[in-house]
Amino acid sequence: MKIFLILSLVIICLNCTNKKAPENDSVVNEIATIENKIMENKTSANNTTNVNPIDINNFDIRLINSKIGSIENFIKYNNKDILTVYKNKSKESDFILINHEYVFLMQTDENSNWFYLITDDFNTQGYIYLYDISEISFYGEPEANLKNGNYYRYQQNKEHEIVKQYTNINRYGPLLSVKHKNKAINFLDKNNGEITGKNYLLLDYYPESNEILVMEQYWESASMFIYNLDAEEYRCERIETPYFNNEKTYMLSIIFIEDIGTLIEYVLKLFEVDDGYYNEIYHQKYNINRKWSLNGIIWINNSTAYIDYEKKGGITVEIGNTVNVKNSLPSLSWDDLF
Repeated sequence: MKIFLILSLVIICLNCTNKKAPENDSVVNEIATIENKIMENKTSANNTTNVNPIDINNFDIRLINSKIGSIENFIKYNNKDILTVYKNKSKESDFILINHEYVFLMQTDENSNWFYLITDDFNTQGYIYLYDISEISFYGEPEANLKNGNYYRYQQNKEHEIVKQYTNINRYGPLLSVKHKNKAINFLDKNNGEITGKNYLLLDYYPESNEILVMEQYWESASMFIYNLDAEEYRCERIETPYFNNEKTYMLSIIFIEDIGTLIEYVLKLFEVDDGYYNEIYHQKYNINRKWSLNGIIWINNSTAYIDYEKKGGITVEIGNTVNVKNSLPSLSWDDLF
């Protein structure tokens, strides 16, 4: 009797599973249809063809947004100002003004300045001219960014200060553009789904060596790179804030690895700079208690640097025929883990 009951329950469960399958297939088909319409709107519009609105009535908007975010080269953009949305790819066409916070953008053609736009509630669809996007749309208000506590928004303030200082560096929404020797070097955000995407920020500019410090922001992490504008390539990868000596012959950076309880693990990297190339000459991990405060990193002279942890001590890096590192920080105990 017990065996019969168990078999009956298994059969009932299997029947339930089978009945749900068509519904799941329907959802997949609906999303595929929406994706196809998005791609048609993106690729087929011209100066005489208007956008074909996508009807998403009675459909889970969160599921649609998730799908759009996974379409290759679709950018989810955080807007903080008024955007002009045109009916087609012409400034002569009808337009509306919106101040929607989150929109999806996709370049209509390679090297085109027109982007197909959908607001994340699907109430507005149309086209936007990239170079019309204001700086405030991207940066927002500096004070609000500081109060927000978000690392990316904090770094946006740094880029904004550089853009205001140098006329050859510009920001147009998801596009960072650096003009060098009469050529625009562009960094366009790539949100190929929230996990695999990347956003670019410019955190420093070294005009004397024609280099910039670029931050790539990922889903849950970020990394910095030194980009050579003459060669148009990264020359030093996966660092954090770089500290150069006066002659710019050496560069030091400490990179966060992970935190374990109250311990934080870093790696200290030292590079020799030779004609625009960065040769790593030292690489060593070290741990600190998260309660210890980094007071700063200074170059005492061109061959000696000091990493200052205030009252706790610090790390001295001396460069000669070899690299000599002296760590005067207190030894860590089991109590530091908790």
